[in-house]
Amino acid sequence: MSGFLIRKAFHKTLSQVCHVRVVPPTQARDLVASVYAQAERDHGVLSPLVAVHSAAPEVLAACWVMLRETLIADGHLDRVTKEAVATAVSIQNACQYCVEAHLSTLDSLNEHRDAAAPDDVATAAADHTIRAITEWARAGGTWRTAPVPAEQLPELVATVLTVQYLNRMATLFLPRSAVPAGIPDAGRAATLRLYGRFLVGAAARPHTPGVALRLLPAAPVPADLGWAKGSPNVTGALARAFAAVDAAGARSVPKPVRALLDRELGRWNGSGPDPDPDEIDLSTVEERDRPAARLALRTALAPHEVDRGTVEEFRRGRRGDRALLELTAWASLAAARRIAGRLAAEPPRGADVLPFRRRPR
Repeated sequence: MSGFLIRKAFHKTLSQVCHVRVVPPTQARDLVASVYAQAERDHGVLSPLVAVHSAAPEVLAACWVMLRETLIADGHLDRVTKEAVATAVSIQNACQYCVEAHLSTLDSLNEHRDAAAPDDVATAAADHTIRAITEWARAGGTWRTAPVPAEQLPELVATVLTVQYLNRMATLFLPRSAVPAGIPDAGRAATLRLYGRFLVGAAARPHTPGVALRLLPAAPVPADLGWAKGSPNVTGALARAFAAVDAAGARSVPKPVRALLDRELGRWNGSGPDPDPDEIDLSTVEERDRPAARLALRTALAPHEVDRGTVEEFRRGRRGDRALLELTAWASLAAARRIAGRLAAEPPRGADVLPFRRRPR
């Protein structure tokens, strides 16, 4: 399958996005066009997981800045390790779309690495390190127990944060599988291998850090980003993205809803059972804002439980695609930021730092 046909296949999957309309690449303008162009160049294709944000241009830019500057940009942590961590987190969150996307890239990167440097001893050592890091990610490890040098910690936590955000948005807006509809089950594995081999060309190229920062204005570093201070590029990228999504939340998420979710995320310390958003008291929120509260809580805590009814209830207040994306992006990032904060701290003994109810859709 040629690169042209693979890109066409990815563009076709844009029509499979749920709940919102994606701006087609041929109609993209201004900030949306700039993000699309960077994504095509640095990721190899315009991923539906990026394009799904297109009705909210600043949130689209925030998504891409996080993705590029944490997972794609060169740094202290290599791309193979980042893709392995992304796969592990996506498995933990039962996000099949993201598992398939990251695993196909990871497999192809490993093939590329082995072909370029067939050193059995070096390969075994690298694989051992990656296994240790992915076990750390899946087991809910902490900053102090991460099996990496100190200079790699900001990029490691930033990768987890970004993937936690993307898992939620993928669960809400994308089909279950990254394989386009219409491909028979017998051809799924082969399709994913082809995708991975196509994408590895872009993944294996050098990617200068900071290129995406120009898409968003500089922003103050928030208090919960102190763990990233060892990496100026990560700090700058996430500060910009956080500011853009916070502004989106201020526009589209009622203040009592923002306060409610902040309070619930703060109460949950990572121990005990997963929180059930449907059991949370909404009495502090006016009746008119409760659909937004239910959507925000489910997005952050149980995205598999966001169904068409949840979205339609929110839309009855004549809220369009932009408001829907701004609310869900804000709630997704609020949860991801809390997770990153717990990774950078020492949570209670036996805590699980991945607060994501993992019921399959």
